[in-house]
Amino acid sequence: LRRATVTQDPSSEVLDDELDSLRPPKPLTVAGDVPRMLDWLAIGPWRAEVPGRGLEKLPFDPAKVSPREGAKFAKRDWRRVTLKADGWVNLDEALATARAADPSAPISPYGINLILHASNSRVGPDLELICRHRVPFVITSLGHPGDVVKAVHAYGGLVFSDVIHAYHARKAMAAGVDGIIAVAGGAGGHAGTQSAFSLVREIREFWNGTLILGGAISDGHAVRAAEVLGADLAYMGTRFIATRESNAQEAYKQMLVDAAAADIVYTDAVSGTNANFLWPSLARLGHRREELVQGIGKGKLKPLADEAKAWRDVWSAGHGVATIHDVPPVRELCERLASEYRAACALPPSPALT
Repeated sequence: LRRATVTQDPSSEVLDDELDSLRPPKPLTVAGDVPRMLDWLAIGPWRAEVPGRGLEKLPFDPAKVSPREGAKFAKRDWRRVTLKADGWVNLDEALATARAADPSAPISPYGINLILHASNSRVGPDLELICRHRVPFVITSLGHPGDVVKAVHAYGGLVFSDVIHAYHARKAMAAGVDGIIAVAGGAGGHAGTQSAFSLVREIREFWNGTLILGGAISDGHAVRAAEVLGADLAYMGTRFIATRESNAQEAYKQMLVDAAAADIVYTDAVSGTNANFLWPSLARLGHRREELVQGIGKGKLKPLADEAKAWRDVWSAGHGVATIHDVPPVRELCERLASEYRAACALPPSPALT
């Protein structure tokens, strides 16, 4: 959903029809006097098509450069500029194409995770983009979801909120979220330390809406256990990283297969707030395990760009690695999960009780 929009200057000549009909991968073309103000609603990598010179990388990062600086560069170097994003994926068109190809095939709604922490300077533009495309399912984390709930509910979307404590769950409930995601101890990424048994039962004392449990869930038996506790759905992250379709590096996937629960380190040294990471990836960068204690980051999340770089080099996972032994296709994994779940549902009382 990356794009650049142009704010037209009265003195410039812009191809209005082309802007109005802009749909990737068709490039945005500005002819004549390049507008002085550009509103960048994207992060790169962007490239420019220069007449006579072909495609070239822009010598600046559109996510960091000011609109006026970007416009000055474009105006100085050429009078006809074509901008387009590498790796564009237009979900609207892709889903429409999939529906047209096989109307009988089920297509699940997609969702977007929106980080609301103050360090994320893109919250406003990202929320605007979410509303423009009417994203059906939005997950919020690391912040109060009130504004997102109002915006997404306005077009009929759903908002679920990540929480690690009952305190956060009460805040989310008061904000009007449609569902709560309890991220229990042992979950990959930013996680809490409260036991899933305790967290789900505590939240169920005051929340009757949809409740999802995440944390160390890697097979159908754990999905059934989450349901018995009182959760409506199970949340899985680490298990799906180790699939063939995952965009994770192959070395990352293999590390998940090789790792045990003891290889998971809970620290705030990487991103500034507590999260679970694979120890081998930390050791590779020279970290010492005895130094990776809570309190280093002092609970202050690093700027989004710095955190993205950190998570690129240090790989996250939850305690669910204990039962990850392969890297199957997603379809095969889902069929396996369903089979394990049905088997768990059919289990009689333990023989030890007789």
